[in-house]
Amino acid sequence: MDEILKDSRVVAGIISAITAILTIFILKPIVDRKFLKFRLNQEHKYEQRKKIKEVLAKNKTHLLNSAEDLNHRLWNFINNQDKNWHKVDGEYFENGHNYFNSFVYRILAFYGWLRIIEKQMIYLDTTIATKDDLNFIKYIKVFPQIMCDLALFKGENYDSNNASDHFFRNSFQNIALILVKGDEVTDYANLFDELNYCQEEYTQMCEFIDGISSTEERLRFDRLKLLHLTLIAFINKYGYDFQYTEKKKIEYIAKTPRKSKLIKNYTYLIQRIKLDSEKEMKKLLKTIKDYA
Repeated sequence: MDEILKDSRVVAGIISAITAILTIFILKPIVDRKFLKFRLNQEHKYEQRKKIKEVLAKNKTHLLNSAEDLNHRLWNFINNQDKNWHKVDGEYFENGHNYFNSFVYRILAFYGWLRIIEKQMIYLDTTIATKDDLNFIKYIKVFPQIMCDLALFKGENYDSNNASDHFFRNSFQNIALILVKGDEVTDYANLFDELNYCQEEYTQMCEFIDGISSTEERLRFDRLKLLHLTLIAFINKYGYDFQYTEKKKIEYIAKTPRKSKLIKNYTYLIQRIKLDSEKEMKKLLKTIKDYA
Protein backbone atom coordinates (compact mmCIF):
# COMPACT_ATOMS: atom_id res chain seq x y z
CA MET A 1 0.00 0.00 0.00
CA ASP A 2 2.85 2.38 0.87
CA GLU A 3 4.45 1.65 -2.47
CA ILE A 4 1.19 2.43 -4.27
CA LEU A 5 0.81 5.71 -2.41
CA LYS A 6 4.43 6.55 -3.13
CA ASP A 7 3.96 5.78 -6.83
CA SER A 8 0.76 7.85 -6.86
CA ARG A 9 2.58 10.83 -5.38
CA VAL A 10 5.32 10.44 -7.97
CA VAL A 11 2.79 10.28 -10.82
CA ALA A 12 0.93 13.29 -9.39
CA GLY A 13 4.19 15.17 -9.16
CA ILE A 14 5.07 14.33 -12.73
CA ILE A 15 1.62 15.39 -13.94
CA SER A 16 1.89 18.62 -11.96
CA ALA A 17 5.32 19.32 -13.45
CA ILE A 18 4.11 18.58 -16.97
CA THR A 19 1.07 20.80 -16.42
CA ALA A 20 3.30 23.59 -15.18
CA ILE A 21 5.58 23.21 -18.20
CA LEU A 22 2.62 23.19 -20.60
CA THR A 23 1.15 26.21 -18.89
CA ILE A 24 4.40 28.17 -18.96
CA PHE A 25 5.62 27.26 -22.42
CA ILE A 26 2.44 26.57 -24.40
CA LEU A 27 -0.78 27.76 -22.79
CA LYS A 28 0.54 30.99 -21.30
CA PRO A 29 1.93 32.35 -24.60
CA ILE A 30 -1.39 31.55 -26.29
CA VAL A 31 -3.37 33.26 -23.53
CA ASP A 32 -0.97 36.19 -23.52
CA ARG A 33 -1.26 36.61 -27.29
CA LYS A 34 -5.03 36.51 -27.15
CA PHE A 35 -5.10 38.97 -24.27
CA LEU A 36 -2.66 41.27 -26.08
CA LYS A 37 -4.78 41.08 -29.23
CA PHE A 38 -7.91 41.84 -27.19
CA ARG A 39 -6.22 44.75 -25.40
CA LEU A 40 -4.90 46.24 -28.65
CA ASN A 41 -8.32 45.87 -30.25
CA GLN A 42 -9.99 47.63 -27.32
CA GLU A 43 -7.38 50.39 -27.35
CA HIS A 44 -7.90 50.83 -31.11
CA LYS A 45 -11.67 51.11 -30.64
CA TYR A 46 -11.23 53.58 -27.80
CA GLU A 47 -8.83 55.79 -29.76
CA GLN A 48 -10.93 55.70 -32.94
CA ARG A 49 -14.16 56.45 -31.08
CA LYS A 50 -12.44 59.26 -29.21
CA LYS A 51 -11.19 60.83 -32.45
CA ILE A 52 -14.60 60.45 -34.10
CA LYS A 53 -16.25 62.18 -31.16
CA GLU A 54 -13.69 64.98 -31.33
CA VAL A 55 -14.37 65.60 -35.03
CA LEU A 56 -18.14 65.58 -34.52
CA ALA A 57 -17.97 67.76 -31.41
CA LYS A 58 -15.75 70.30 -33.15
CA ASN A 59 -18.10 70.69 -36.14
CA LYS A 60 -21.53 69.79 -34.75
CA THR A 61 -22.58 73.32 -33.82
CA HIS A 62 -21.57 74.71 -37.22
CA LEU A 63 -23.42 71.92 -39.02
CA LEU A 64 -26.56 72.30 -36.92
CA ASN A 65 -26.57 76.08 -37.40
CA SER A 66 -26.30 75.71 -41.17
CA ALA A 67 -28.97 72.98 -41.08
CA GLU A 68 -31.28 75.31 -39.17
CA ASP A 69 -30.63 78.18 -41.60
CA LEU A 70 -31.47 75.94 -44.53
CA ASN A 71 -34.51 74.58 -42.72
CA HIS A 72 -35.86 78.12 -42.26
CA ARG A 73 -35.32 78.90 -45.93
CA LEU A 74 -37.08 75.72 -47.05
CA TRP A 75 -40.04 76.58 -44.81
CA ASN A 76 -40.13 80.03 -46.36
CA PHE A 77 -39.92 78.54 -49.83
CA ILE A 78 -42.87 76.21 -49.20
CA ASN A 79 -45.12 79.15 -48.35
CA ASN A 80 -43.79 81.62 -50.92
CA GLN A 81 -42.73 79.63 -53.97
CA ASP A 82 -45.53 81.16 -56.04
CA LYS A 83 -43.96 84.61 -55.55
CA ASN A 84 -40.98 83.51 -57.68
CA TRP A 85 -38.36 85.25 -55.54
CA HIS A 86 -36.07 82.37 -56.48
CA LYS A 87 -36.56 82.83 -60.24
CA VAL A 88 -33.70 84.84 -61.76
CA ASP A 89 -33.59 83.47 -65.33
CA GLY A 90 -29.89 82.69 -65.35
CA GLU A 91 -28.62 85.86 -63.67
CA TYR A 92 -26.49 83.94 -61.19
CA PHE A 93 -23.75 86.44 -60.44
CA GLU A 94 -25.85 89.51 -59.68
CA ASN A 95 -25.82 91.00 -56.17
CA GLY A 96 -29.41 92.22 -56.44
CA HIS A 97 -30.98 88.75 -56.12
CA ASN A 98 -30.62 88.42 -52.38
CA TYR A 99 -33.33 85.77 -51.86
CA PHE A 100 -31.96 83.59 -54.62
CA ASN A 101 -28.31 84.06 -53.69
CA SER A 102 -28.92 83.36 -50.01
CA PHE A 103 -31.00 80.29 -50.97
CA VAL A 104 -28.10 78.83 -52.95
CA TYR A 105 -25.63 79.87 -50.24
CA ARG A 106 -27.51 78.04 -47.48
CA ILE A 107 -27.50 74.82 -49.46
CA LEU A 108 -23.79 75.16 -50.25
CA ALA A 109 -22.91 76.09 -46.67
CA PHE A 110 -24.72 73.06 -45.26
CA TYR A 111 -23.07 70.66 -47.68
CA GLY A 112 -19.77 72.43 -47.12
CA TRP A 113 -19.84 71.57 -43.41
CA LEU A 114 -20.73 67.99 -44.29
CA ARG A 115 -17.66 67.77 -46.53
CA ILE A 116 -15.45 69.26 -43.83
CA ILE A 117 -16.54 66.54 -41.40
CA GLU A 118 -16.06 63.82 -44.02
CA LYS A 119 -12.56 65.08 -44.83
CA GLN A 120 -11.57 65.11 -41.16
CA MET A 121 -12.81 61.55 -40.67
CA ILE A 122 -11.41 60.07 -43.87
CA TYR A 123 -8.70 58.06 -42.08
CA LEU A 124 -10.86 57.04 -39.13
CA ASP A 125 -12.62 53.69 -38.80
CA THR A 126 -16.17 54.99 -38.53
CA THR A 127 -17.63 51.46 -38.59
CA ILE A 128 -16.75 51.05 -34.91
CA ALA A 129 -18.28 54.35 -33.79
CA THR A 130 -20.75 54.32 -30.92
CA LYS A 131 -24.38 53.83 -31.93
CA ASP A 132 -25.28 57.50 -31.58
CA ASP A 133 -22.20 58.69 -33.47
CA LEU A 134 -22.78 56.07 -36.16
CA ASN A 135 -26.29 57.40 -36.73
CA PHE A 136 -24.83 60.91 -37.01
CA ILE A 137 -22.40 59.60 -39.64
CA LYS A 138 -25.23 57.88 -41.51
CA TYR A 139 -27.04 61.21 -41.74
CA ILE A 140 -23.85 62.74 -43.12
CA LYS A 141 -23.76 59.98 -45.73
CA VAL A 142 -27.40 60.19 -46.72
CA PHE A 143 -27.60 63.95 -47.35
CA PRO A 144 -25.48 63.89 -50.55
CA GLN A 145 -27.49 60.89 -51.76
CA ILE A 146 -30.68 62.93 -51.46
CA MET A 147 -29.25 65.18 -54.17
CA CYS A 148 -27.52 62.54 -56.28
CA ASP A 149 -29.02 59.07 -55.98
CA LEU A 150 -30.99 57.99 -59.03
CA ALA A 151 -32.71 55.28 -56.98
CA LEU A 152 -35.07 58.06 -55.86
CA PHE A 153 -36.33 58.26 -59.47
CA LYS A 154 -37.03 54.56 -59.84
CA GLY A 155 -40.23 54.09 -61.85
CA GLU A 156 -40.12 57.64 -63.22
CA ASN A 157 -39.46 58.63 -66.82
CA TYR A 158 -36.13 60.37 -66.33
CA ASP A 159 -32.99 60.64 -68.45
CA SER A 160 -30.23 59.62 -66.03
CA ASN A 161 -27.54 60.82 -68.47
CA ASN A 162 -28.78 64.40 -68.18
CA ALA A 163 -28.25 65.88 -64.71
CA SER A 164 -31.23 68.20 -64.76
CA ASP A 165 -32.95 67.08 -61.55
CA HIS A 166 -30.03 65.35 -59.87
CA PHE A 167 -26.27 65.83 -59.58
CA PHE A 168 -23.51 63.49 -60.68
CA ARG A 169 -21.69 62.32 -57.55
CA ASN A 170 -18.21 63.52 -58.48
CA SER A 171 -19.55 66.89 -59.58
CA PHE A 172 -21.53 67.26 -56.38
CA GLN A 173 -18.43 66.61 -54.28
CA ASN A 174 -16.82 69.57 -56.00
CA ILE A 175 -19.97 71.67 -55.60
CA ALA A 176 -19.99 70.94 -51.86
CA LEU A 177 -16.43 72.28 -51.62
CA ILE A 178 -17.12 75.64 -53.29
CA LEU A 179 -17.33 77.56 -50.02
CA VAL A 180 -14.91 75.42 -47.99
CA LYS A 181 -11.70 77.18 -47.03
CA GLY A 182 -9.57 74.95 -44.83
CA ASP A 183 -11.84 73.88 -42.00
CA GLU A 184 -14.31 76.73 -42.38
CA VAL A 185 -17.15 77.77 -44.68
CA THR A 186 -17.02 81.19 -46.30
CA ASP A 187 -19.46 83.81 -44.98
CA TYR A 188 -22.38 84.87 -47.15
CA ALA A 189 -20.92 88.37 -47.48
CA ASN A 190 -17.94 86.88 -49.34
CA LEU A 191 -19.95 84.52 -51.55
CA PHE A 192 -18.95 85.93 -54.94
CA ASP A 193 -15.35 86.58 -53.87
CA GLU A 194 -14.74 82.83 -53.67
CA LEU A 195 -16.08 81.79 -57.09
CA ASN A 196 -13.05 82.54 -59.27
CA TYR A 197 -12.26 78.91 -60.03
CA CYS A 198 -15.65 77.26 -59.50
CA GLN A 199 -18.18 79.27 -61.45
CA GLU A 200 -19.23 76.17 -63.39
CA GLU A 201 -19.97 74.22 -60.19
CA TYR A 202 -21.79 77.19 -58.68
CA THR A 203 -23.87 77.52 -61.84
CA GLN A 204 -25.00 73.89 -61.54
CA MET A 205 -26.51 74.53 -58.12
CA CYS A 206 -28.04 77.80 -59.32
CA GLU A 207 -29.69 76.02 -62.25
CA PHE A 208 -31.18 73.50 -59.86
CA ILE A 209 -32.84 76.24 -57.75
CA ASP A 210 -33.69 78.78 -60.46
CA GLY A 211 -37.46 78.79 -60.89
CA ILE A 212 -38.01 75.45 -59.16
CA SER A 213 -41.74 74.83 -58.83
CA SER A 214 -44.20 72.25 -57.55
CA THR A 215 -46.25 72.66 -60.73
CA GLU A 216 -43.53 71.73 -63.20
CA GLU A 217 -43.18 68.23 -64.64
CA ARG A 218 -39.61 67.95 -63.43
CA LEU A 219 -38.54 66.07 -60.28
CA ARG A 220 -36.19 68.60 -58.69
CA PHE A 221 -38.94 69.96 -56.42
CA ASP A 222 -39.39 66.45 -54.99
CA ARG A 223 -35.68 66.21 -54.22
CA LEU A 224 -35.82 69.51 -52.37
CA LYS A 225 -38.82 68.30 -50.36
CA LEU A 226 -36.94 65.12 -49.38
CA LEU A 227 -33.93 67.21 -48.38
CA HIS A 228 -36.21 69.26 -46.13
CA LEU A 229 -37.72 66.19 -44.49
CA THR A 230 -34.28 64.67 -43.87
CA LEU A 231 -33.07 67.95 -42.38
CA ILE A 232 -35.97 67.92 -39.94
CA ALA A 233 -35.27 64.36 -38.78
CA PHE A 234 -31.60 65.29 -38.31
CA ILE A 235 -32.36 68.47 -36.35
CA ASN A 236 -34.98 66.65 -34.26
CA LYS A 237 -32.35 64.09 -33.31
CA TYR A 238 -29.32 66.30 -32.69
CA GLY A 239 -30.61 69.85 -32.36
CA TYR A 240 -31.92 71.85 -29.41
CA ASP A 241 -35.35 71.15 -27.95
CA PHE A 242 -36.67 74.49 -29.21
CA GLN A 243 -35.72 73.46 -32.77
CA TYR A 244 -37.91 70.37 -32.67
CA THR A 245 -40.48 70.00 -35.46
CA GLU A 246 -43.73 68.34 -34.40
CA LYS A 247 -45.65 65.71 -36.36
CA LYS A 248 -48.29 68.12 -37.67
CA LYS A 249 -45.67 70.35 -39.24
CA ILE A 250 -43.96 67.34 -40.83
CA GLU A 251 -47.33 66.34 -42.30
CA TYR A 252 -47.70 69.89 -43.62
CA ILE A 253 -44.36 69.64 -45.43
CA ALA A 254 -45.25 66.22 -46.84
CA LYS A 255 -48.50 67.44 -48.41
CA THR A 256 -47.78 71.12 -49.21
CA PRO A 257 -48.16 72.32 -51.88
CA ARG A 258 -48.46 68.73 -53.13
CA LYS A 259 -47.42 65.23 -52.18
CA SER A 260 -44.13 63.86 -53.47
CA LYS A 261 -44.00 61.01 -55.96
CA LEU A 262 -40.73 59.84 -54.42
CA ILE A 263 -41.70 59.00 -50.83
CA LYS A 264 -41.63 55.22 -51.35
CA ASN A 265 -38.26 55.37 -53.08
CA TYR A 266 -37.02 57.64 -50.30
CA THR A 267 -38.06 55.06 -47.70
CA TYR A 268 -36.11 52.37 -49.57
CA LEU A 269 -33.06 54.65 -49.67
CA ILE A 270 -33.21 55.24 -45.92
CA GLN A 271 -33.60 51.52 -45.31
CA ARG A 272 -30.65 50.77 -47.57
CA ILE A 273 -28.36 53.01 -45.55
CA LYS A 274 -29.69 51.41 -42.32
CA LEU A 275 -30.96 54.70 -40.93
CA ASP A 276 -34.60 53.62 -40.66
CA SER A 277 -34.13 52.33 -37.09
CA GLU A 278 -32.93 55.72 -35.80
CA LYS A 279 -35.71 57.07 -33.57
CA GLU A 280 -36.47 60.40 -35.26
CA MET A 281 -36.08 59.03 -38.78
CA LYS A 282 -38.35 56.12 -37.88
CA LYS A 283 -40.99 58.59 -36.67
CA LEU A 284 -40.58 60.66 -39.84
CA LEU A 285 -41.04 57.65 -42.14
CA LYS A 286 -44.13 56.62 -40.22
CA THR A 287 -45.56 60.13 -40.51
CA ILE A 288 -45.00 60.57 -44.26
CA LYS A 289 -45.94 57.06 -45.45
CA ASP A 290 -49.56 58.14 -45.98
CA TYR A 291 -48.41 60.96 -48.27
CA ALA A 292 -46.69 58.76 -50.82
